[in-house]
Amino acid sequence: MRPELVKSVIGTKRLVLRPLRDGDAAAIFALFNDWDVVRWLSSPPWPYTRDDAEGFVRAVLDPACEAAELVFAITLNNKLIGTIGVRERPASHLQQGAGSNIGYWLGKRYWGQGYMTEALRALATHMFALSRADAIYCGAFADNLASLRVQEKTGFVHAGATTLFSRPAGHELAHVNTVLTRASFERLAA
Repeated sequence: MRPELVKSVIGTKRLVLRPLRDGDAAAIFALFNDWDVVRWLSSPPWPYTRDDAEGFVRAVLDPACEAAELVFAITLNNKLIGTIGVRERPASHLQQGAGSNIGYWLGKRYWGQGYMTEALRALATHMFALSRADAIYCGAFADNLASLRVQEKTGFVHAGATTLFSRPAGHELAHVNTVLTRASFERLAA
């Protein structure tokens, strides 16, 4: 991960995206220990415990962790309301080429207010400004229409479909892959 992205704090009209910190586990647990949130993600365990939240924060902050991803706390008035993360992935059934892949979640009480669209747009803007990447990848389970709409509003387009194992659900689910190209993002921003 590029050092300038790792140290970044990204401000929007209403939000601040900042790198995750040691003390964030309690806030993450309070919002994330909710089936309506976790069911849309592929990797967290269910039920989700305080130890899971603390382990997640430790792993994110450990520079030696091979599966490390850069995770930003999405904050509103200095309060964590969700997270958005970037991980480098090879080309696979989830993305056409090697590159950055974004994942995110938002606490349920913050849904439907445009926060995630604002956060995703800000992170994509920042990533394109700091890199020469031609594309950023994302996706969501096919039934997660709200998440797919967030991606669409940001300029991500459908880039294939597959299945992905959902650890919380315990089985494969239909998944929609999306991609945001630099060219389409710049057209939308103009």
